[in-house]
Amino acid sequence: MNKIIKLALITFLALSGLIGCGDVIVSPDGGEEAVLVKKPLFFGLGGVHPEAIPTGLQYKAFTTEAFYYNIKPMQSTEQFTDLFTSDNVPVSFNAFLHVQLNQGKTPTLHEKFGPKWYETKVKEVFRTTVRSFAKQHPIFKLTSSQEVIEEGQVSIHEELKKYVEEEGIPVEILKVVIGRVTPPEKVVTQTEETAAQKQRYRTETERAKAELARKTAEENRAISDKAY
Repeated sequence: MNKIIKLALITFLALSGLIGCGDVIVSPDGGEEAVLVKKPLFFGLGGVHPEAIPTGLQYKAFTTEAFYYNIKPMQSTEQFTDLFTSDNVPVSFNAFLHVQLNQGKTPTLHEKFGPKWYETKVKEVFRTTVRSFAKQHPIFKLTSSQEVIEEGQVSIHEELKKYVEEEGIPVEILKVVIGRVTPPEKVVTQTEETAAQKQRYRTETERAKAELARKTAEENRAISDKAY
C-alpha cells in the first residue's frame, strides 16, 4: 500500500470517528519495522514495547513514540585515506560492510543500543579491524594480489561476526568488501618513473650487448679475411 492510499485511509477513519483525537498512526513501509516507546503523559510505566510492529497499518497511543528500522540488507561505507602499509607506503581505499537487522529483534536493538547502533557499537570496530589488516601487508600485495584481499575480507567478516554475537547486537554481518587499494598520485608517478628507468637501463644494456657482438663479429671477419 503506497503512502497516498495510507493517507486517504487515515483521513477517512478520522472523519468517520473511528480514530480518536488522542491516537496517531504507526505505518511501517515495506522492509521496515517500527519500535514503540511508551511515554505516559501523567503516570504509569513507560519503556520499549517488546514486540516490533511489522509492515502494515497499526495504531499507537498519543504518548507513544515510534522509531522506524530498515530490516532489508544495508551497506555502510568507510573511507580510508593515507593508511600506511607494512612497508610504510600510504594507501587509500573504501571498505564496505553489508549487514541486516534480525527481523523481530528491533525492540531489543533499540532498547540496548539505540537508533545510532552502527555509529556507537560497530563503526570503529569495523574501521580498526580493516586498518589492522592493511598494516599487515606490503603495498604490492594490497594492490595486486586478489587472494590477499579476499582473505582479508573473510577475516574481517569473521571478526565482526564474532564481535556482534558477543555483544548481543541483533545484527547479521552479511559480507565485507574491500575496494581498490591505491597509493597517492606521487607514489604512482615515482613507481612509473622507476619502472621507466629500469626499462631504459635494460634497453641500453641490450643495445650495448648487440653493439659488442657486432664489433666482435666484424673483428673476427677481418681476421678471417686477413688469414685468407
